[in-house]
Amino acid sequence: MAYCFKRRDFPWAAVWEENQAIAAVPWKRRTSARGLEFGSTALPVPRREALTYGTVFGTPTFAYVPARGRKTTRYVAFLARVPSEWKGVRDIQVSGNEILVYGSDRRSIVRLGAPNLS
Repeated sequence: MAYCFKRRDFPWAAVWEENQAIAAVPWKRRTSARGLEFGSTALPVPRREALTYGTVFGTPTFAYVPARGRKTTRYVAFLARVPSEWKGVRDIQVSGNEILVYGSDRRSIVRLGAPNLS
């Protein structure tokens, strides 16, 4: 599975895990999970604290939508079957109405039609 989005909309990614440590519902110390989140906040801290950081590596640590404001963002999530001989995926690009998945040797490409991207 892969996601494509504009970095200016979601400049931060976080990997988190829960390993039977949280007693609160719904986990009840029985859940093991791992997740990947993309978002506009760099750190899992309260809003006031995030504002004090300003930027990290030149990227804002916090984004918000003002009262009665709106913000629209777009992203695409997809599944793709790649050749079994690939050693990995080197890059994913969106080009027009296609998603291009490049194999580790850069010459191998899987093209996925995505007519609603534009």
